[in-house]
Amino acid sequence: MGKIFFLSAFGSDDDAGIYTYTFSESGKPEETGFAVLRNSGYLALSPDRKTLYATCACDDSSDGVVAYRVAADGTLTNMLGNIQPTGGKSSCHLCTSLDGRYLYVANYSSGSFTQFPVQSDGSVSERTCVVQHTGSGPFEQRQLSAHAHQCCAVPDGKYIAVVDLGCDSIFCYPYSANGGISRSGVIENKITPAGSGPRHIVFDQSGKRAYLINELGNTLFTLKYSDGKFEITDRATTLPRGVECATKAAAVRLSKDGKYLIATNRGFDSVIRFDLKNPDKPQGVELQLVGGSSPRDAEYLWGGKYFAVNNEFSGSTRFFDCDSRTGALSPNGYELITPRPLCLLEF
Repeated sequence: MGKIFFLSAFGSDDDAGIYTYTFSESGKPEETGFAVLRNSGYLALSPDRKTLYATCACDDSSDGVVAYRVAADGTLTNMLGNIQPTGGKSSCHLCTSLDGRYLYVANYSSGSFTQFPVQSDGSVSERTCVVQHTGSGPFEQRQLSAHAHQCCAVPDGKYIAVVDLGCDSIFCYPYSANGGISRSGVIENKITPAGSGPRHIVFDQSGKRAYLINELGNTLFTLKYSDGKFEITDRATTLPRGVECATKAAAVRLSKDGKYLIATNRGFDSVIRFDLKNPDKPQGVELQLVGGSSPRDAEYLWGGKYFAVNNEFSGSTRFFDCDSRTGALSPNGYELITPRPLCLLEF
């Protein structure tokens, strides 16, 4: 394990879908598998790592999710041959509960999220609920309505967090293995200043601290977490001084050892690396241009030996070596060309 990763490429042609790659000993990524999937989007593994879930097109008017059985060598097998509709539009992110009993999908355009029961073999049953958010923010072009952008299982196992860009909020829904989420008792955590446009959140190993990337504000917030509630303790920019082009933040990832955090900027096409010597106050220490257009996702791979960035609009995935001592990134010359790459996931 560790040398295998999946890449999701969005599109309607036969070269769109989920690519499987394995690193050679030299560090070159080599394609070892491919599953055609129309409008393949975000990816997530089950807790036992035996099932891969993906968002995708269901039909011409709606989105769906699909499950694949994952072999030890990364080979994917479509488990049921069917796709479960999400009941929402622009399904852009998904996760399982920590116990693997339920799958959750964020539907960006419709401002909702969907719950699916997961069977003992990892397959997905018909959805049991679609939760609709309401609300707006001051950024008129992007926040006229709710836009659920991420579903995340909180490490304490007590909540499913849903990050909503349109509402400037993180909603924490109480979770139980018997029935999944509860709409009663939901905790809404408002993100300030209004107009920040929260996109994705990642928790550190303690489970008591999280980092939130704000797409519209181009900011990284450090959050203190306790029992469904978040408190903002630090704010940092993802951009250097003087940037005037239209740009928006996207991915946020922690290194495997928890020493560094990386965020991507689309428009000012770059990644910024933060040092976490003081985890409550991340310090920007490195900026790298990504050599492509609109870095939507990024990930540490092979246990943190490499770092890769999906440049969505140039159709390229660029690779960097990671210095084991300093965490510094250096382009290593490897590149993959696919239809719009949207997600990277290490197996």
